[in-house]
Amino acid sequence: MAILTQPKDVQVHIDPYSFLAEIQVLSGNPVQNYNKDTNDYEPDRSLIPCVLMPYISVQDPEGLMNGSQAITGAEWYEGAP
Repeated sequence: MAILTQPKDVQVHIDPYSFLAEIQVLSGNPVQNYNKDTNDYEPDRSLIPCVLMPYISVQDPEGLMNGSQAITGAEWYEGAP
């Protein structure tokens, strides 16, 4: 003989993941200006390159899924890929 049960709704609350994405400047100046008097850009990127690093972080506020992984590759697009 089977056990008869009544289906019931259970309310479940899940906190969303915390997501952060940004570009970090590792060296150089991220701002470059054009000098009309000398017809050059300042600062000169051939002397002081601007090095950028993407940074992405995802965290689970409930601590159920923890871990980290370094970014091993990135592609840079100008406009839409």
